[in-house]
Amino acid sequence: MVLRRRNRNRALGAQLPAEAIFVLTSAQDIAKLIKIITFFFVQFAMRSGRHTCVPGSASTANEILISLQHLTTLALSEL
Repeated sequence: MVLRRRNRNRALGAQLPAEAIFVLTSAQDIAKLIKIITFFFVQFAMRSGRHTCVPGSASTANEILISLQHLTTLALSEL
């Protein structure tokens, strides 16, 4: 899990100033972070591919942004 402070969204007009950006690298990171932010009732937004031009759809103002840009594989469980 990497914490970045600066947002480098390609669609700069859609960028809202997130307080913190978490770049997650595993499903375990996602699970841990979701538990933490839901425990503290923190609002968040999730971004995967950074291909949006609509403000607020993949960013959040003054809250936490969760970036999934480094999650590039998909594995399905047998449940």
